[in-house]
Amino acid sequence: MKKPFLIIIILIIIFTVGYILANVFLPSKNMEPDVSSAKLETELVCMVNDAFMGIKQFPVPVGDKMYYGCCEQCVDKIKNNRHFRYAMDPQTGAEVDKASAFIVMKSEKDHSVYYFKSKDNYLKFQSSTN
Repeated sequence: MKKPFLIIIILIIIFTVGYILANVFLPSKNMEPDVSSAKLETELVCMVNDAFMGIKQFPVPVGDKMYYGCCEQCVDKIKNNRHFRYAMDPQTGAEVDKASAFIVMKSEKDHSVYYFKSKDNYLKFQSSTN
């Protein structure tokens, strides 16, 4: 009588732990941004790869601004190379500081991003491409 009861308890524990681990460590559907909602949280973008990563990146303070990289190599590149801290606004062609940019996904298929100077520039760009 004790053996079947013990097996049931062990199975319940295994399934519970598995469920918890899967929900904590595996990316969930809500980590995929809705392209229509546009703006991405800056800390979820690797600013060297210019890609939405879905999880928080390493913060990289430079002066009074905060940038983000996905690995130690990206952190080093952001700290030491201005090129990785700036992008071009696709609407205006102006230089944009990635730390303060309005960041959006290029498409649902691709996790690469655009950096805009403002939400207004993004909306103009979006209306001109539709």
